[in-house]
Amino acid sequence: MNIIKLPKKKVNDKSFHLRHCQRNDYDIVIDDNTLVYDSDNGELVLALIKKAITMDTAIKSYPALMTAKKGRGLRNRGAYSGIERANLYGKEGSSYAVPLHSYTGGFFERQGGRIPVCRRVKWTRDNPRAWGRVEGLLQEMSDVFKKHSPDKWDIQKKYVNTIHPDYHIPNTVYTTVAVNLSVAGAYHRDTGDFKDGLGSMCVFMKGKCVNWDLCIPEYGALLKIRDRDQILFNPHLLHGNTKGSGVGEIYKDWNRISVVAYVRERLTKCLSIEKELQRAREL
Repeated sequence: MNIIKLPKKKVNDKSFHLRHCQRNDYDIVIDDNTLVYDSDNGELVLALIKKAITMDTAIKSYPALMTAKKGRGLRNRGAYSGIERANLYGKEGSSYAVPLHSYTGGFFERQGGRIPVCRRVKWTRDNPRAWGRVEGLLQEMSDVFKKHSPDKWDIQKKYVNTIHPDYHIPNTVYTTVAVNLSVAGAYHRDTGDFKDGLGSMCVFMKGKCVNWDLCIPEYGALLKIRDRDQILFNPHLLHGNTKGSGVGEIYKDWNRISVVAYVRERLTKCLSIEKELQRAREL
């Protein structure tokens, strides 16, 4: 395992808005098992673990993850790909996000009047067999996290234990997962995640996938993440992909899936799922 210490840089988020990683965004390319520490405070901020996910888990997980794919995709994640909202129907003042195959699994907190209940999200609820296989993947990702960053894992575990067990992904330090099907994320900082832990992301690649690297400009690093690799990272750092593509027909000949597992901070405010439903009925 390589160990690197890098200084954190100040970045202007506006200069990265709605764009993807470019060559001048990084100084170092990481393409091997590597732990990256902040050179000032000694904190682990990035880790790349090659072939962290076993082939057996990958074979079981890939079709299960594909059950998340619905129609043309969802419209609530358009900015994630770096595409501005568009006026599709010529109506003044009306704009719509471009649909993306980007989905959420696991558990989510209340979201105001629109969704006033903490709950198991639809994909997880409606696909119990597939979700069971996804849980196996997430358990393996949690074990990799514990092996390579036990201190951060312990901190995250203690926080998860303050959340009602109804919202735990069993035998992991996660509550929630994002699944992106061949979607290259533009620069962004994640929100709603537990601030003192680490996010985990693994990748599956089918066929010939081109680019799909991840940039962390605050540390001047580009990570070469390939099939069955896993990274640990601080999701509140600015991060984004290079623009990815593939050879042949998407989803048939090639596909790149990223699986991001994390903890939703506000789940600490949730009652049991049964009590949440009762509460919603009384609103």
